[in-house]
Amino acid sequence: MQYSKFKDLQVSKLGFGTMRLPMLKDGSIDKDETKKMVKVAMENGVNYYDTAWGYHAGKSEEVMGEVLADYPRESYLLATKMPTWLCKSKQDVIDTFQKQLDHLRTDYFDFYLIHSIDDDEWPNIENIQCFSALLEEKAAGRIKHLGASFHCSLDLLDKILETYGSVLEFVQLQINYHDWDFAQGKELHELALKYGKPIVIMEPLRGGMLAKNGDPRLAFKFCSELENVFVTLSGMSTMEALEDNLKTFDSPDLTEAEYEEIWAHAAKLKNDLLIPCTACNYCYDCPSKIKISQIFEAYNESASKAFHEIWGKIYGPYDKLKRDSDPCIECGKCESICPQHIKIIQTLKDVEKKYDEFR
Repeated sequence: MQYSKFKDLQVSKLGFGTMRLPMLKDGSIDKDETKKMVKVAMENGVNYYDTAWGYHAGKSEEVMGEVLADYPRESYLLATKMPTWLCKSKQDVIDTFQKQLDHLRTDYFDFYLIHSIDDDEWPNIENIQCFSALLEEKAAGRIKHLGASFHCSLDLLDKILETYGSVLEFVQLQINYHDWDFAQGKELHELALKYGKPIVIMEPLRGGMLAKNGDPRLAFKFCSELENVFVTLSGMSTMEALEDNLKTFDSPDLTEAEYEEIWAHAAKLKNDLLIPCTACNYCYDCPSKIKISQIFEAYNESASKAFHEIWGKIYGPYDKLKRDSDPCIECGKCESICPQHIKIIQTLKDVEKKYDEFR
């Protein structure tokens, strides 16, 4: 196992993510298989274990608390996250934090994050005095290192790191070779470097898409070799996936030829999976008020997740966009002015058909 340095800690470059634990037919977590996987991970040097309140409908923390109780507390590094959307006051933050300690059968967290900061949730995070509450927990020794995970705009990330950079010791970002250009992964990485923040990477396989459509080893190594990245998380559901990852994080660095393979594959994915819409919005004046570019953006986001949605219905954003429009009258106005020469009329039908499959 390869390791990174985080302050005075040696951290395994592979982080054991617990958002996709093995499951039984009834939908519950397979505790026996999880225990076996953690045992193999421990024996092979994995020491970073990441969970959260919302994973597996609230059961991930409890199961990991039970599983990790078999090991000395100092033998692993434990990370979980504050679900701010459930909190309406500073006291809620404090009470939730205590419940998480109970779930995970510990009296401190090595790494603790404000979970999934986005532009909509940010005002609430400030209103409930989340930072103040968590800094009190840190002063009490119940948080060793405080950070945050982000799904926000670059502008908000810049603002938060400028304002709270003195207390946020690390950041967790969605970065992978597909998102490097498609979803501003490069810019996210550059912002973290600008503020000198060590990085935990989430979604290195883009929801599994990069494993289904390419070599997962290349995807993991791309992330782990980026500057200032100290942990790359993998949500592993099977022993086979764990064993593959252990081999990956014990292998040599990527070669120039492998980097060329990565960028060629990223380009192919973009061409094969995505609608080549640049959101220029020349088509905004649709007689049926169809939000064409926004529909294509929602579809591309779904496609980039291999049409897998953990938190809700994959067709939800699409249905919301469709609600305020009339059926397409196939006038062709949009196609006549599209700089990308997209066959918009047929593509809208294809998108509708795809989401119908999910319904």
